[in-house]
Amino acid sequence: MSLTLSAWEWLSLLGGSGVALVTLLFTLGRLLLAQVERRLDSRFALLEQTRQIASAQWGDRFGQLDTVVRANEHRLTQLLIDLPLQYQRREDSIRQEVAIIHRLDALATKVDHLSTCDLRTCPIRDHHLPGTP
Repeated sequence: MSLTLSAWEWLSLLGGSGVALVTLLFTLGRLLLAQVERRLDSRFALLEQTRQIASAQWGDRFGQLDTVVRANEHRLTQLLIDLPLQYQRREDSIRQEVAIIHRLDALATKVDHLSTCDLRTCPIRDHHLPGTP
C-alpha cells in the first residue's frame, strides 16, 4: 500500500495541520491567560481587603490620637486658666518684698524714736499732738 498525494493535497494537509496547531496554541494561550487573570483577580481582591483592614486600623489610631490631642489641649487650656491663681510673677514678688521692707523700715524708725522717749518729752507724742508745747 502506498500513499500518493498530489501537491494540492499535501498543501491542504499541511494547511489543515497548521490551522489545527494554531487553533490549539490559541486555545492554550487563552486558557493560560484566563488562569493568570484569575490569579491576579484573587491577589488584587486580597490586597484590597488588606488595604481596607489597614485603613480601618489607621483610622482607629488617628481617632485615638485625636482624642489624646483634644485632651491635652483641654488640659493646657485649664492650666492657662489656673496659672495666674497659682503662680506669682517675679516682678510681683519683688514689689511685695519691697513694700514689706519699707513697712519694716518705718516700724524700725518708730521703735528708734520710742527708745529716745522719756517721761517728760517724747518726739513721737509731740509730733502727733500739734497743740502741746
